[in-house]
Amino acid sequence: MDNKKFSWSPDGSELPEIEPHTKAKHRILEEYLERYLVTLCGNNRGKRKTITIIDGFCGGGMYLDPDDNNALWAGSPIRIIKTVDKALDIVRREKAKPDYQLDTKFIFIDNNKRHINCLKSQLEQSGLGHYLKDSEKCKIIFGEFEDYVDECINEVRQRKGSSFFFLDPKGWSDVSMDSIRRIISLQKSEIVYTYMVEKVIRFLNKKDEVKAYKNVLEVEGYYALLNFYLSGSPAKHRYIKDETLRLFRERGKAPFVYSFALFANKTQPKYYLIHLASNPPAQREIKYALWEHNTIDLVYQFEYGIYGLGFRTPDYYEQNPSVINITKENEAKCINNLNDDLMPIIYNHPDGISLDEIHTSTMQKNPATLDHYIQCINEQVDEQELEVFRDGKITTAKKLKPGDFIIRKKYKQLHFMNKTFRNM
Repeated sequence: MDNKKFSWSPDGSELPEIEPHTKAKHRILEEYLERYLVTLCGNNRGKRKTITIIDGFCGGGMYLDPDDNNALWAGSPIRIIKTVDKALDIVRREKAKPDYQLDTKFIFIDNNKRHINCLKSQLEQSGLGHYLKDSEKCKIIFGEFEDYVDECINEVRQRKGSSFFFLDPKGWSDVSMDSIRRIISLQKSEIVYTYMVEKVIRFLNKKDEVKAYKNVLEVEGYYALLNFYLSGSPAKHRYIKDETLRLFRERGKAPFVYSFALFANKTQPKYYLIHLASNPPAQREIKYALWEHNTIDLVYQFEYGIYGLGFRTPDYYEQNPSVINITKENEAKCINNLNDDLMPIIYNHPDGISLDEIHTSTMQKNPATLDHYIQCINEQVDEQELEVFRDGKITTAKKLKPGDFIIRKKYKQLHFMNKTFRNM
């Protein structure tokens, strides 16, 4: 029997209510997909790009928003299509590419026939019905995502180009680690995946009895020390997060993994929205979208050495109004902690290290965007601690480039040594 919270009628007369966490996921999806496409196409020297976008758990296409008098709230398929159109318009107007073409194919999958019929109806009502008539542009599949992974992967390979998978399942065992591995192996592919960490942790004590843990999630050998930590402690929270990231890096074979915590009103995340990619530019872009929707106090997290971004529901802030204005504190604390992380690395490279190298090697360990890295380095340049070299010459440019070399300022070292000798 269907869970009414996530059930659509075939004709769209009955729609589920949108939950705060799902709204946050939809907004992150929109903002990231726009940034991703604008960057992908804007940096492309050609006039055409091919991309395949798969929404593996698409639902019925429309919700009711209880926070807005039950106004309609578009689901992920409609938002994805409209975001692609918007991104292409930006590329044409702002990137001076008026003739640019984006060859996009959408694949929407759901295991409920009524949801599929509702989606088709909502696409028609949203002025997107023409996609239903073109199988080269849009394919709607009734079935389980896991049963159609091979078909999706083959479609991506045949079309070539890039691919983007949005996987937002309702169950913790609906996406296998093997599927994630094979998607990432496509190289020009990435995944935004809802990992139901709360339910996973709940089942961990029974993992020997649940085959899905070994056969689907492949968690054997992970979370092994969970019972050594006090319930609800920051150390336990950090351990769960670190093990989750290790699981997807090692088992999922994803070189770049980053998580965004989706909290209820407790300290333990309900979900992790996990971004998996094979290249660093993808992770660089999603961090900007995540910062836009971060509503947790990083100042508190940094006190315990826990790096990360996340979203808490509005009811938390109704009960705790003093923590709502956290943006400036988060920015300041992020820069301070980034400075503590980066300076030893720079000092250990006396011949210099490029901005791209230092960013790529540390970006999975902190919530900082590339702009935060640049701000941190610029502050140390102003303090006469660092110098920046571009094309073999010192530059005073504030807008740093990936190939710029960051070097500890030489006379600072001499000054420190002379001061030491004088005090001996």
